[in-house]
Amino acid sequence: MNGYTSVNAAITVNGHKKSLPAQAPRGAFFDLAILTAAPARLIRSGLGDSLCRSTSQADWLLAHLLLDKPYRQLPYALLEEDEKLLFDQSQR
Repeated sequence: MNGYTSVNAAITVNGHKKSLPAQAPRGAFFDLAILTAAPARLIRSGLGDSLCRSTSQADWLLAHLLLDKPYRQLPYALLEEDEKLLFDQSQR
């Protein structure tokens, strides 16, 4: 769930969802004891973020090239090594 570190916020305004700018946090902290105690189905749900990585990366890059929006490669580089392991173990 990347909503905690997003620079956008999905807000309902007059009954309609809008994506509005938000301020990025200075940091995020994750308690590994809580995460490991979470139901497996919740942990597995994060696999969806990796499944859409290539599409979102292309979308973000196009926004950069066509609309001069900022683009950072680091978020994708951080996932690269772990993706194969995530996909290989997704049936567990």
